[in-house]
Amino acid sequence: MWRAMKLKGSFTQKEIVKLTGASRSHVKNYFVQLKKQGLIEVESGQGYEKGVFRLKDPARAPLEHPNMLW
Repeated sequence: MWRAMKLKGSFTQKEIVKLTGASRSHVKNYFVQLKKQGLIEVESGQGYEKGVFRLKDPARAPLEHPNMLW
């Protein structure tokens, strides 16, 4: 999921579900954790289909999956 986000730049949860095959609930939880760590932010809208997210600082975002503190 992380690499798909890095490649797209802006993305919705629905797009990440389609691109990766991950479940909707897994993607939602992943987004929550990334937001808590300050790695993504809301660009516009809200909700599963209309909420657009982006990497908070693309230049500093690691290429590899960030360590998650679940």
